[in-house]
Amino acid sequence: MIDRSQSYGTEKQEQGPGTSDMSGLPEVILSHVGVGIYIVQDGVFVYTSPLYQRMTGYSDPDLIGRNSLDFLHPDDRTSVRDHATEILKGKRSEPYEYRFIKSDGETMWILEMVTSVAYHGKRATLGSFMDITERRRIQEMLRQSEEKYRAIIDNIQDGYFELDLAGNHTFCNGALCEIHGYPKDELLGMNNRQYTDQTNAEKVFHAFRSIYRTGDPGRVFDYEIIRRDGTRRQVEVSASLKKDASGTPIGFSGITRDISERKQAEEAARRSDERARSILDSIEDGYWEVNLEGQFTFFNDAMCRMSHLSREELLGTNLSTGAAPEAAERLAEAFREVSRTGVPLQLADYGITRGDGTRGTYEISASLMKDQAGGAIGFQGITRDITKRKTMEDQIRHSEERYRTIVEQMEDGYFETDLRGRMTFVNDAECRNIGFSREELIGRDSRLFADKDTFQDLSNAFAEVYRTGIPVRAHAFAVTQKGGSEAFHEISVSLIKDSEGKPTGFRGIARDVTERKVMEEQIRQSEERYRTIIEEMEEWYVEADLAGTILFCNDIFATGLGHAPGELARVNFRRFVRREAVEAIYREFHNVYQTGEPSRNLPYEFARPDGSTTSTEFSIFPRRNHEGKIVGFRGVGRDITERKRAEERIQYLATHDTLTGLPNRLMFAQHLNHAIQAARRHKRRLAVLFFDLDRFKVVNDTLGHEAGDQLLRAIAVRLRERLRAVDVIARLGGG
Repeated sequence: MIDRSQSYGTEKQEQGPGTSDMSGLPEVILSHVGVGIYIVQDGVFVYTSPLYQRMTGYSDPDLIGRNSLDFLHPDDRTSVRDHATEILKGKRSEPYEYRFIKSDGETMWILEMVTSVAYHGKRATLGSFMDITERRRIQEMLRQSEEKYRAIIDNIQDGYFELDLAGNHTFCNGALCEIHGYPKDELLGMNNRQYTDQTNAEKVFHAFRSIYRTGDPGRVFDYEIIRRDGTRRQVEVSASLKKDASGTPIGFSGITRDISERKQAEEAARRSDERARSILDSIEDGYWEVNLEGQFTFFNDAMCRMSHLSREELLGTNLSTGAAPEAAERLAEAFREVSRTGVPLQLADYGITRGDGTRGTYEISASLMKDQAGGAIGFQGITRDITKRKTMEDQIRHSEERYRTIVEQMEDGYFETDLRGRMTFVNDAECRNIGFSREELIGRDSRLFADKDTFQDLSNAFAEVYRTGIPVRAHAFAVTQKGGSEAFHEISVSLIKDSEGKPTGFRGIARDVTERKVMEEQIRQSEERYRTIIEEMEEWYVEADLAGTILFCNDIFATGLGHAPGELARVNFRRFVRREAVEAIYREFHNVYQTGEPSRNLPYEFARPDGSTTSTEFSIFPRRNHEGKIVGFRGVGRDITERKRAEERIQYLATHDTLTGLPNRLMFAQHLNHAIQAARRHKRRLAVLFFDLDRFKVVNDTLGHEAGDQLLRAIAVRLRERLRAVDVIARLGGG
């Protein structure tokens, strides 16, 4: 909306069609063509059509003489001036959009095209001005619907997938990638046989084949997957058949949940898919005039474009050309009603088959045409092509249905709030989780089910999301359900934004984790009892993996081996076992692994850092996972070093003389017996010598028994030094 007469096209031009004064145009066309017409000269309005005035709410006195840019939204004035300048200079030919401030203060969206004309002998700018507010509204609804759908898919903690009929991934969310351990660019196109073994692949094949044959929705089955890193996970899948608009199966969609931890005990952006929208021509609506029989007497070029017929082909045909019989009868009845009452009428959803065989849907506004005497001579009206709008509405409906299906089928609660935290939408799962009906929740904030401290905690979390724009994940809090019972929930929250990126509220996923919390507390208490027993008992306790690497041990085990508590984590048993005994101890580990039976009270000697050894007695038990598979070992033992020393001392005292340290009578008899048998076997001789100490009693009587004992010990040492290694000397008795 700009006048370029001061800088462009000032040269004199001949007047001809399209460049003559607008006073020559029939007012009836300007009033019904559906496009507001205006002329700007020297920067101000010099002409506005009646339709332009009705569309904007301004009268001629409000507009004529005023600067054309004064009525535009301030943010759009510069871009409108630039676009118009480029069109007038021939640098572009496309229409442009901007916001116009109506007389009542409301903003409407405009699609505009300008051209240079002569007006009263001077250059001026002619503008065609069309209201596209409704189209923009529909586009925004579609964008928000798609954004809502994408946000839900990307925020749910479960994986969402879509497959073709061969089982290849055609779409997945980030949660599915995390479950499988593959990046999205690798997972897309992959078949389930690529991340399962043969048994599970057959299981998945039969499940999907059953869904395909029966069409039963929400079929649930579980199977085992092999992640990218080789680890295995159990997943639960809820799948349904996907069909196209004609009802033909085209693939499958569903939810995948990682249930590995639930099998053991219990377990824990939006990717936007924006679709391209084309901008319609500057003049979308067709203007036509027909006689009383409905035959065209005049029409504009837009009618040719809509019908896909040339002007020659369309001329002389009927307005109902291409319509089905029932549609043609609706149009005829509408014309009869207009003729009878004289009141303009609008006919919606009028379908025709166009010249190229395609179908189109239109809105027709019709009014009666009269001659000067007031007699009816025909009809005039506007035809608006709403085929694209109907398509968009269908897309919105399908998108909403898809969104509703996902939201209502998932087990987690889904909610939306305004910026003050008041509920604007909840699914059935959220109602069940909190215990309140949808009617009780809508319009209320979290104070309905949270105490003062919890409400403040949630408010702070929501405020942080609003401040940073970063979603919060798995935020835990306590819920007071309607009956007064307490539950525990985890929520993930993100912002809802409008088309301009302005926050309008929050959306989130809520999961009831009460069972998990109870189980975690039971496990914690059990672990605490287990730790207390392990740490307080005097027995040694240790856990190791299949390679013999220590995973856990109590303090008495560590200190018994000369180490500080906690120092032995991730240390292998080889560090404590003498090299010659390593094979024996690992043979025992292997035997326990093979048989599944414990080895009890086996003697082991462990090396300490100071070089000394500790004698122990250990029992080894298998350690199993939740599937019963042996994944390591447990050991319970005790330090028997002192007991072993005492046993060795007793054995020594039983076979040796306490005074001289020589073998005693018992041990000498054993050695003598062995020597005799060996001599007989090898036919050799042996000698036995017995000698006594004369006058030893005199030493005892004169010098005392202590002196006698010293004498005996000295003699024993001298005799040992004189003997060979194979000779044996013993003390048989006192005297």
